[in-house]
Amino acid sequence: MQAARDLLLVAQGHTSQEIADFLVISPKIVESHPAELLQKVGLKDRLELTRYAIRVGLIEP
Repeated sequence: MQAARDLLLVAQGHTSQEIADFLVISPKIVESHPAELLQKVGLKDRLELTRYAIRVGLIEP
């Protein structure tokens, strides 16, 4: 699931450039992904996204 992988990378604190390098895509594309993820799960910012990832077990605190 691409969204879960993207969420994991964002929640782990990777920069847009690091994520772009890992996924072999443009950093501009990466920067649009968190906004889409936030909208899908109804959250406000990357901090809430990280808390969500912890809550659903994608990452450990």
